Amino acid sequence: MTTARSQPAFTLIELLTVMSTMTVLVGICGLALQEGSPAVALQSAQGTVASLLAAARGQAELNQNRAMLVVVADPANEHFLRSISIVVETAPNSGRWWIASEATLLPRGIYIVPGTADLSGAVFGGRDAPAGVWPATRLSSLEVVPDGSITPPPEYPAGRYLGMVKPLTAPGLAGGGGGDKLVLASARRTTAGVIFDQPERVGGVALSSYGVAILISDAAGFDF
Repeated sequence: MTTARSQPAFTLIELLTVMSTMTVLVGICGLALQEGSPAVALQSAQGTVASLLAAARGQAELNQNRAMLVVVADPANEHFLRSISIVVETAPNSGRWWIASEATLLPRGIYIVPGTADLSGAVFGGRDAPAGVWPATRLSSLEVVPDGSITPPPEYPAGRYLGMVKPLTAPGLAGGGGGDKLVLASARRTTAGVIFDQPERVGGVALSSYGVAILISDAAGFDF
């Protein structure tokens, strides 16, 4: 009689470790492409954000609490709208978060489009878009996180952040998250702020109702 051998399986911790490693590698590749064309940089940033979303979903599963991506929203910070971190809620529906990952920096010249055109330090208009005109459908599903609700580690200064409107949760928990979109754009930083003036040069991801990232490379793909 033949005895079936048990097949080794990956543990959740091992899978999360691999995901985190992949996120770091994607970030490194993005930095390596910073000096490339805007289109290449935008594509690299798109992959970075998709990987970070997968890692955030893994953190939600590991901690059995909501997790989300946050973006530096302090215009005085040199990484304004380019630095992204994963945060996890300290307790269910507490509205308080701790930073669970090192910040990832998007390629030079690529910025997260904020969720409102009124964010201080973000200027919409110029070149291909008249002043103040930017399609509302091409804004990210991000909102300002209340001051003091994110507890940074000692090496991180407290600051202002934008966070996902619908945080991600572990599968099976109430409020599965998803439905958000994170829009990336080629933009330029000046003394007046970050200038968003090319509404056709955007890309990014949308999240399904299950929190799965869907890559969108065509600007019209956000018009829903």
